[in-house]
Amino acid sequence: MTSTDASAAAGAAAPASRRTRLREALTADIKRCAARQLAEGGPAAVSLRGIAREVGVSPAALYGYFDSLDDLFTALVTDGYDALADAVGAAANAQPDDPPGERMLAAIRAFREWARADPPTFRLLYFNAVPGYQPAPDSPTMAASLRVFVPMLAILVDGWSSGALPPPPPGPAVDTSEFQRYFGLAITSDQLRLATECWAEFHGMVALEICGCITADWVDPDALFEANIQSMSRRFGWKD
Repeated sequence: MTSTDASAAAGAAAPASRRTRLREALTADIKRCAARQLAEGGPAAVSLRGIAREVGVSPAALYGYFDSLDDLFTALVTDGYDALADAVGAAANAQPDDPPGERMLAAIRAFREWARADPPTFRLLYFNAVPGYQPAPDSPTMAASLRVFVPMLAILVDGWSSGALPPPPPGPAVDTSEFQRYFGLAITSDQLRLATECWAEFHGMVALEICGCITADWVDPDALFEANIQSMSRRFGWKD
């Protein structure tokens, strides 16, 4: 290793400065406070002034961390998608030698479990619950939202490629360029169309439960969800 390489390695390994650590800690506190306000009162309850008071800084000082309330919501949305994607990815890859259909069911169950554990954030992600909020065109939220779907999509693509899953039927063409641009994941039009159909089905079941349309007052939500995804897996050819 040259002296230049050694210096670069030492710089990369150097601990963050105290100022950086304090900034990261306060940023995390701000987001935790905003998430709590969201959980307690919905988007309308999230207030920069209230957050500033709770974390012990002036309202003006918050603008050194987030340019606006929309900027803070973008951070919460991105963090939420990332957390959901991590949960889905961990379940999808926990048993890599299992058949694709079983891995898909594990990922789908993880999606629902995450939503049930944090309904306010799930509603923020998928129900457009912030009046007037519109992420900037260069916002990281798009890539983060697609990342939730990628572990499941990769399972399906691998299953189709290997012959472990029956190929999707031919149908109308759809654009797959965004997935390829963001993730380098080669996928055909028919594959993306069928995968999105699958996504819509189980996502719809979870959304109905989180918004209160499926309750224990008239049905066992766990039993209904499991019955539905087992039926879905047969229709999509994941199991006999």
